[in-house]
Amino acid sequence: MRIPLAYRTDDYDVGFKYCVGWPKKYLTSDYFIRQEYDSGMFGLFGEPFDVVFKDKLEDLPGVTEKYYFPIIVSLSQVSTIMEEFTISRDVLSDIRQNRCKLLIFNSFEGWSWDFWENKVINLLRSKYNLEFNHFVIVSANLADTNKLQTIYNNFWERQTKTENLDYVNGIGSISIALRKQRHNKFICLNRRPHAGRFAAMTLLHPYKDQGYLSFGMNGQMYDGYFEEQERMFSLTYPETNKIYQEKNIKNILPLVIDDGVNAEEANPVNDWSHDKFYDSFLHICPETYQYYKEGRIFFSEKIWKPMMFMQPFVLIGEPNGLKKLKELGYRTFDTWIDESYDSIEDNETRISKAIESSIKFFDRSDNQLYADMEKMHNILSHNIAHLAYRAQMADSNLRNDLERCLHE
Repeated sequence: MRIPLAYRTDDYDVGFKYCVGWPKKYLTSDYFIRQEYDSGMFGLFGEPFDVVFKDKLEDLPGVTEKYYFPIIVSLSQVSTIMEEFTISRDVLSDIRQNRCKLLIFNSFEGWSWDFWENKVINLLRSKYNLEFNHFVIVSANLADTNKLQTIYNNFWERQTKTENLDYVNGIGSISIALRKQRHNKFICLNRRPHAGRFAAMTLLHPYKDQGYLSFGMNGQMYDGYFEEQERMFSLTYPETNKIYQEKNIKNILPLVIDDGVNAEEANPVNDWSHDKFYDSFLHICPETYQYYKEGRIFFSEKIWKPMMFMQPFVLIGEPNGLKKLKELGYRTFDTWIDESYDSIEDNETRISKAIESSIKFFDRSDNQLYADMEKMHNILSHNIAHLAYRAQMADSNLRNDLERCLHE
């Protein structure tokens, strides 16, 4: 059964059909991503919309249909206009009669639960005398919560179904079996200069000639972003910052990989300059968030790349990220890599320990690394196969979860 969804009935711009509740003056690209862009994004248009959702039908005599009233948050700027979000009397009546729930939807980001609670839910609860159980949140946030009703749906994981995973599986397996020469011990890509990435890059700097190590100066952000993150780095990672200052590392930035991708001008989400992955052993993965925040664990496209290209990985991210990956059914590499860093909440200690684990693994002979890659092959094959399975099942699972929540 597809899930009924309310939609605008005024003379709306078709690109904002499901952006209900807001005055028309806000139906612009300043607040929403138009639905015809990038088919599949956020799961509300293109193929997944037709698989998961349908337009709510007008009620027929004697027939009532439960439905969702969507709150589409494709851009964080929506939180600045939430006070003008309105719910009609008819919809409020349906909510109170358990015929409708409010569906907060953003599978593109993993914002913490307190963002949704403080910026959206509490405002509407106060305005309309609603309860927490009137809301369902679809998000890419994996953190546990007992207060909110949530469904995990990760656009970045799902979008790998558009990649030719059978092809890269074959290339990766052959590369490992034949011990195709890998000239680099590791790869660590840092397009955008986040504070935590300053720390990881600084600790890897002595080994930069042994691997692919990139570090951008802006990453398509605003003027002053580098300096802002550099200051945050100095405050959050003071011991690592001392090394950064003593070695004058800023003077050798940016660090650029000659792979045909200009990361200052484009975000290589679908990075098919893939030779660098097959030319390196360990993937050191700096995720979107490298610092601990309660109520948030998020994976972007970055973590799926080592799985696609069949590399062992160390996660430069939030605490308990590896634990959550295992809960999703993926496997990690604790037989060969010390993964104790994953449970450390202190940000500087966790990143320092993760880089220490990385160096201990990759700073060995090529023969030792090739031998370990061969022993890891079952795990590497499992991860790419499980990624393909989860991507293919994402729409069906979302539909089932929405159906369950709607009738609870």
